[in-house]
Amino acid sequence: MGYQVAVSTRIWKKAAVGAVHAARLRDGCRACVLALLLGRSAAACAQLRGQPGAAGMITARWHASKDTDDFSVRRAAVGYLWNKGWGLEARTSHYSAPGWDASGTAVSGVYHSQTKERVLGARLGSDVTNGSQTTIGMLDYLRYLSPTTAVGISLERDVIDSVRSIESGINYTAGMLVLDHAFGPRASVGASLGNIWYSDGNERRQLRTRWNYELIQDSGLNSYVKTRHFRNTEPYNGYYFAPEEAEEYSLGLSWRKALVDGVVLLLQGDAGRQFVDGEAKGLWNALVGLQSSHRARVRWRLALEARNDASSNRSVAAEDYRYTMLSGYLFLPLD
Repeated sequence: MGYQVAVSTRIWKKAAVGAVHAARLRDGCRACVLALLLGRSAAACAQLRGQPGAAGMITARWHASKDTDDFSVRRAAVGYLWNKGWGLEARTSHYSAPGWDASGTAVSGVYHSQTKERVLGARLGSDVTNGSQTTIGMLDYLRYLSPTTAVGISLERDVIDSVRSIESGINYTAGMLVLDHAFGPRASVGASLGNIWYSDGNERRQLRTRWNYELIQDSGLNSYVKTRHFRNTEPYNGYYFAPEEAEEYSLGLSWRKALVDGVVLLLQGDAGRQFVDGEAKGLWNALVGLQSSHRARVRWRLALEARNDASSNRSVAAEDYRYTMLSGYLFLPLD
């Protein structure tokens, strides 16, 4: 979800093989740290993957979601990136709920730059949703300090996917610091820390971590522990899910398996507990998807994800709440 803040991690080897893993990281073999930093799907981080061809690159991102409140979001973006890294992107969004619907369009300038030491992605534009104009933007910067350590910063401003927020023109501005560090060939940790400022006056302070361990070296099979803590300064405003305080803890497994040349299977599942203002409930998340390999010239991904965390809820924490999302991207270099 756009206003949720998250962080992902990846496995890097120590010095002898760290350069190999860093190269795979830069090529998008692992999920980008910044892809989930602001609750984005991997599709929303597609601009941080691959390099334009001599004639530039066509980019496409899509997202479709629905929850148990019958609130649906359909969003697609198409863009063009010149070989110097500058480009344009057009986005369209449609929102619906029982007896209600709204649409939005956005146009943005984009920039992408990638070297051995860092990755930089930026977007700045204007969105008009349900008659309300919002200046939207994104800045993602990831710096490789060593083969085993990377630090980053991410800024984002956009609309909030909820009925009351769209009707009232509420938006968010988020700023996060990210750390990704490998302790050895098989263990790593990722963390993000920062704030989300909402235009209704609320401020959310948040910390999230993900601890990863590769169960069988070079197998693609990993175990992980995820944690999340956040607190709102103005809880229960009614525009979106905003309790006074929430904590999440979960344990999971993920597996990446090459099926045929250039196609990788993605499987992920975790379960745990969520505490919302002291009240506990079960927590689960599942993902299945396909994507191109990190060596592929044309980058693509298609993934289906389902979860039941109350943080995905756009209004209040319903007892049997569920959220399902289909997302993907396509990155097509032109020669």
